[in-house]
Amino acid sequence: MAEKNAISPDLQTRDLGDLAALAACGDEESFSLLVRAFQPVIFAMVSSIEVPPAEKDDLSQEGLIGLYKAVRLFDPTLSSFGTFARLCIRSAILDGLKRYRRVSGEECERLEETVAAASSTTPERIVLGKEALDELLRKMEHALSPDEKRIFVLRLEGNCVSEIARLLGKDKKSVANALFRARKKLS
Repeated sequence: MAEKNAISPDLQTRDLGDLAALAACGDEESFSLLVRAFQPVIFAMVSSIEVPPAEKDDLSQEGLIGLYKAVRLFDPTLSSFGTFARLCIRSAILDGLKRYRRVSGEECERLEETVAAASSTTPERIVLGKEALDELLRKMEHALSPDEKRIFVLRLEGNCVSEIARLLGKDKKSVANALFRARKKLS
């Protein structure tokens, strides 16, 4: 039960594993609840990393992709969902950071320690994370065109640019441009 309290107080009565199972079956409301629950964790991990604000936004998106992968790959016989999701989120953020920095092995170890230390949530981080998520959702609703939103969501789901282009029947360049515009509008 302590795991639920560390994530988000509004989910104390819900089982994260059950939400993950529903989300894996396509229940958008359950996935939305998981995003809200883990946003403070993502915010805490990303806020500890010294990169420009636009890169923090990209790393937060990587964290959401990690959460999505956790939902898709979760096996309740191996661990709790909270533990598995934190691992997937951390891994996705570190992968994004490695791509951004092209870090050496030693620097990578220091980054992993920094992100791991930041993944402990405090009430302040929970509130800040919820505020950041609410702001991102408002920005997405008002700033992005329907096409940019669709492409952005597909990217958050883990699809690469070429896969999004294939799914939507668009060329890769237009998808990449839409992602660039969406990130710029949201940063």
